[in-house]
Amino acid sequence: MSPSLGAIPASRGRAWVGCGIFLVTLAVFSPALGNDFVMMDDPEYVTANPHVQEGVSGNTIAWALTTSSAGNWHPLTWLSHALDWQLWGRRAAGHHLTSILLHALNALLLFWFLSRTTGPGLGRSAFVALLFALHPLRVESVAWVSERKDVLSGSLALACLLFYAAYASKPTRAGYGLVVLTFILGLLSKSMLVTLPAVMVLMDVWPLRRAPGFAAPGVPVVTWTRILAEKVPLVLCVLASSLVTLLAQRKARATFHPEHLGWILERVILSYWRYVGKLFWPTELSGLYPLSYLHRPLLFVVLAGAVLALSVPFALWLLKKRAPVGVGWLWFLGMLVPVVGIVRVGWLAIAERYTYLPSIGLCIALVYGFPELAFSRTVRNAVSVFGAGAVVLLAALTVRRIPAWRDSESLFASALAVEPDNPAAQFRLGLVRLDQRRLPEAEALFRAAVTSWPWLNLSRAKLGETLGREGKLPEALVVLTEANRLQPHVDNTEFALAKTQLALGDWASAEQNLRAVEERNPDSLALHLELARLLEKHGSVEGAITEMERAVRLSPENGALYSRLGLLLLRSGRAQRAEAALKEALRLNPEDEQAQRTLGALPAPKPTVPVQRR
Repeated sequence: MSPSLGAIPASRGRAWVGCGIFLVTLAVFSPALGNDFVMMDDPEYVTANPHVQEGVSGNTIAWALTTSSAGNWHPLTWLSHALDWQLWGRRAAGHHLTSILLHALNALLLFWFLSRTTGPGLGRSAFVALLFALHPLRVESVAWVSERKDVLSGSLALACLLFYAAYASKPTRAGYGLVVLTFILGLLSKSMLVTLPAVMVLMDVWPLRRAPGFAAPGVPVVTWTRILAEKVPLVLCVLASSLVTLLAQRKARATFHPEHLGWILERVILSYWRYVGKLFWPTELSGLYPLSYLHRPLLFVVLAGAVLALSVPFALWLLKKRAPVGVGWLWFLGMLVPVVGIVRVGWLAIAERYTYLPSIGLCIALVYGFPELAFSRTVRNAVSVFGAGAVVLLAALTVRRIPAWRDSESLFASALAVEPDNPAAQFRLGLVRLDQRRLPEAEALFRAAVTSWPWLNLSRAKLGETLGREGKLPEALVVLTEANRLQPHVDNTEFALAKTQLALGDWASAEQNLRAVEERNPDSLALHLELARLLEKHGSVEGAITEMERAVRLSPENGALYSRLGLLLLRSGRAQRAEAALKEALRLNPEDEQAQRTLGALPAPKPTVPVQRR
C-alpha cells in the first residue's frame, strides 16, 4: 500500500520529501497558534506555576529534578515549559509554536528512520510519516500545551531509534552512548518510553533484520544473547524511571486493586479496541472520555479479549511470514501497556494522547504489510490514489478538530456535544462557568455531574462552593459538610467549608478547618490569605498581619500582597512599616490605585529638630 512516491530514489529525494513532510505538518497544525491555554492541567503546568514562570534557572532545575507535581516525574518537560515562559511569557501562541515544531520534527524523524532502514524507495516511508503526523488523534498531543511531554518525548524516542539503527549497522561505543543518552532524555520527558527497549528488539527483527532467523542477504547477523545484552543498560534505566514514576503517581492517588482484577482486565481489553477503532475511524473525538465509555456487555468483552489474546501468537507467527505486520501490531500493543488502564490515574477511560507513539506501529503494519509485487500497475496506482485521499481526509479532520482546543469552553462543550451525560465534561465546564461568575449555570452543571457520578466528590465540593457564592449558605454548608465527610483532608473542600462557616458566623469551626489545612500544607499561599481574611474579620489585626507576612514571604513579587499588608499595618498604627510596604507594592505594581491613595494620605513625617547644647 504505497503512493507513487515509491519510485523516487532515496539518494535523490529524501531531503526534499522530508522537507515537504515537515512543512505540510506545520501548515496543517498552524491554526493551533490561535488557541489559548485551557483549564485542564495548563494552570498546574504553566499559567499558575511559579517555578515554571521563573524561567530556566538553578532553582527551576533543582525543582524540576525533585518534584512529583502533576503526578509525574519529567524534569526535561518542566524545563521546556520554563524555557517557553522565559521566551514567550503568557502568550499562548509561543507555547503552541514549540509543540507544533516538535511534532513536525517527529514526522521528519519518523520518515528519516523508515527511509534509511526499509530499503529503496521513499513512498511507504513518507506515507507512514504523513498518516502519523496528520491524524486527528494527534491534536490533543500538539494543541494542548500541557501535553508537551508527548511531542518532546516523541522527538527523543525517534532520535534514539535513529541512533540505534546507526549503531546496528556500525557498532561503536560512541554510537551506543548516543542511544543510551537519548533514551534517558526521553524518559526524563515522559516515562511512557519504558517500552522502547522492547521496540528496539522488534526493530532487530524488522527493518534492521539483524536477528537470527530474520536476517536479509548481506546483513551481519548477531546472536540473540548479544541483542538482549545490548538492552540491559536500557532496562536498568527503565527500572529506575518506573520506580520514580510509581512513587510520583502514588502521590497523585494512582490506584491498582488486585481484588478488582476482572474489572481491570475488562478495561484493558476494551481500551485496546477503542484505540484501534479511533485510529481507523476518528469520529466523535473528545478530550474527556469517562469510565462509562468502556462499559460493554460481558459477551462482547469475552470475544474481544479472546481476539486480543490470539492476536499476540498470530503476530509472532507473522514475524516470519509478513514481518512488518507482526512488528507493527506488537509495537502498538507493547507501547500502550503503561497507559492502557492496569494502573488507573485520574477518572478518565482512555485518552487520545496515549496513541501518539503506539499509533506508528499500526501505520507500519498497514503500509508495509502488503508487498507491491502482488499487485498490477493499475492496482498500485489505485492504491496510491486511495492513500493520497486518506492523507487529505485525515488532514481535513485534523484542521476541523483543532478549534475544539481553542479554549476551555470550546474543549468541554465539545466533549458534552459528543456525550451529554459526561460527568467529567460537566464538572470541567462548571469550573469555567464558575470562573466566568455565571453561577446558576455552574450550579446546574455541578448538580448534573453529582447526579451522573455521585462518587466524584470534587463535583460535590464545587457545588457547595457555588452555592456559597450565590448566597445559599445553609444549603452550601450541608453539601460541603457531606463532601468533607466523604473525602476528608482535601484543601479546597476545607477552604470552601471554612468560607461558608465564616459567612454564617461560625468563627471557631472556620479557623479549625483552616488550621487543619495549615498542618498539612504550611506553604500554601491561599491558606495564609484565607487565614488573614478570617482573623481580620474576627478582629485580630495582629494575627492577620502575621498571616500576610507569611504570604509575602511565599510570593515576594506579588504587589497586591504588599498593598494588603500595608493597609493592615496602618490599621495597627505602624505607619512607618505601612509606608514601606505600600512603596514596595507600588514598585511592583505602579498602577495600584489603592496603594497610591493610601500612601498619599499618610501624614508627612515630622522634621526632627536638633537639640542645641549649651
